[in-house]
Amino acid sequence: MRANETVTPYYLTEAIWETPPASPKSNLRTYVSGLRQRLGDEDGRRLITRPDGYVLRTEKGESDLEEFEQLASRGEKALRAGAVREAARFFRQALGLWRGDPFEGLSMGRHLRAESERLTERRLAVIGQHTRALIDLGQYDVISDLRRLVSEEPLREEFHGQLMLALSRSGRPAEALQVFQDARRLLVDQLGTEPGATLQQLHHQILTMAPEVAAGAGRLEISTVPPAPPSQLPAPPRPFVGRESEVGKVSLALRGTGKSTVTMVISGAAGVGKSWLALHWAHLSAHEFPDGRLYADLQAFGPAPGPLAPEVALRGFLSALGVRPTAIPPDLEGQSALFRTLLTGKRILVVLDNARDSEQVLPLLPGSPGSAAVVTSRHRLCGLIARHGASSLHLGTFGHEDAFRLFVGRLGSPWVGRHHRAVTEISRLCAGLPLALSLVATRAAALPEDHLPSLLRELRLPASRLDALSTGETHADVRTVLSWSLRSVSAEGARLFTLLGLSPCPDISLPAAASLGDHPLRQARAVLRELEDVHLVRQHQPGRYVMPDLVRLHATEEAARHHPSELGAAPLRRLLDFYRRTASLGARILDPEHVGATTDRSAGGGAPLTMSRASDARAWFVSERPCLLSMMRLATTMGWHAEVRELSSALRMLIPNRGAPTAASDPASTLQTDKSGWAEFAGGTHPTHLTGGPSPADGLGDGSGADFVRAATGAPQ
Repeated sequence: MRANETVTPYYLTEAIWETPPASPKSNLRTYVSGLRQRLGDEDGRRLITRPDGYVLRTEKGESDLEEFEQLASRGEKALRAGAVREAARFFRQALGLWRGDPFEGLSMGRHLRAESERLTERRLAVIGQHTRALIDLGQYDVISDLRRLVSEEPLREEFHGQLMLALSRSGRPAEALQVFQDARRLLVDQLGTEPGATLQQLHHQILTMAPEVAAGAGRLEISTVPPAPPSQLPAPPRPFVGRESEVGKVSLALRGTGKSTVTMVISGAAGVGKSWLALHWAHLSAHEFPDGRLYADLQAFGPAPGPLAPEVALRGFLSALGVRPTAIPPDLEGQSALFRTLLTGKRILVVLDNARDSEQVLPLLPGSPGSAAVVTSRHRLCGLIARHGASSLHLGTFGHEDAFRLFVGRLGSPWVGRHHRAVTEISRLCAGLPLALSLVATRAAALPEDHLPSLLRELRLPASRLDALSTGETHADVRTVLSWSLRSVSAEGARLFTLLGLSPCPDISLPAAASLGDHPLRQARAVLRELEDVHLVRQHQPGRYVMPDLVRLHATEEAARHHPSELGAAPLRRLLDFYRRTASLGARILDPEHVGATTDRSAGGGAPLTMSRASDARAWFVSERPCLLSMMRLATTMGWHAEVRELSSALRMLIPNRGAPTAASDPASTLQTDKSGWAEFAGGTHPTHLTGGPSPADGLGDGSGADFVRAATGAPQ
């Protein structure tokens, strides 16, 4: 089966043993020695040992399989050229080489079993081509052979159709119609499905005595000889760097194609390199799928007005597999059934790029062992994984090492060596997003080296960073590809995304997001899950959501476009109201004498969190420290003085060194000595890696919480 190829011991072990022995390599060496004796090959020139495995060398004409494939291919070529008699002769010679089932009498591991199934299907395909040629030649004595084939392969509609055609042309239409009824009953009983469109069309033609059937001009369109194996894969973007582990995971997941159809879903955020990985792996593994490689861009995220209909993709696949346009069923179910039929017994790779959801993908998947499908999507396609056993791989962003490798691939090692610190900063500013890194590398390659500082200045400024990550082309623009993700979510999802762009907080909790969007808690959770599914937000802690840096910039732009300052005030007031009321409640728990927020000025939104214990209040204050500081700064900037006073009142007792506590049980005293409490809150530095909060660059002292609260409350400096 693998003549003149190096076959590894691992492959041989998987091929010949269902359950490998304890020391398979030792057994293999024994078998090889015995085989050499049988071949009279003691010097090892025929069965060659190599460091990575074994090679069985054969000359031209020594392999029955090789001869069979050559004859079958010559028959198919003759049939395409209209030389039906010559084609029938080649097919007859090819089939004459067969004796029983492949590997009959041998124990088989998974590789050999897969090859046996493939060869059996190949033989049946050649039988179908041979009988069709005989029918076209008017040799209706093939009817008895077709009856036997229908009995042996009752689920192959092709043989039923050929039998109907032969009977009809030989003047026996009633028997042909009975064959259809028998086939229909069998398919309904065993599969719960009606015959395919091709068989039904032939049935109608026989019923109406269509002249083309009677004259012999019509024949099963499903049985057209396919062209050369389709090879539709686009060229992968180059250079491909990193992702070695991910490539290995895809290969491991798709190793079982001999036993069943295998599907791999590659998901991830916009610009993370899903298509890049899928196409790279598909080209690497093309030799594993000798019957063809099919590709379709399903256009779920892109400039097209909507996702590609599965029917459109299927028509393209069927055409590539040799089905004439007039024979393609009009409905999706019929097209999908015909597609799976044509793939039976073949090893074909189907790459479905840029998918919207599981429903779009399901009709396009192979249905029999030997073939595989790779699907990419910004959605996780959980339905495909949960209900249909697809494997999944989620792609993250690049680390610094892979970012450097990408720049080396585009600009060369000397350039990267001269600008090591700049590449490090670029990697950080691009948040490790492969698309963004590729765009910057492309721009850097087109500019003189002394222009690099100006490019860095563009990237450093949040207002111009997305402009810097563009080449002016639709698919090479970070802002544009992010907008395609936003376009795929519901109206409520897009609205909350835009409102999150208004928020000054570095992250947000579920209750705070509910207040910002004026949603009930349950609805807010569903909308956030929708945004999370397309990677516009990330749940970095249970119940807390953050936007990736570049996504945050896009959300801020969307907020400025849809919510000018006067329109954005209402949702920000709702958010501030949530923090003001919850902080007052927490302060009152920690200090019963504290006067809580007045509820008559509530801006709406969600109710404050319910807390009853001091430990709950402390935990909330600690987790919300960056957000509370950001909201205090926002309220001060907006001139919302009453809200500033109420929020600062809740926080003032927590400022370190504000005076000696009046009693040992004073909650403030407890907090000042609690390392996890407000001493840390008031003196901790705001995280500078998150956008939206105060930092030293904002002119807020040293960036500490204490400076900010003192400034907002008028406490002594």
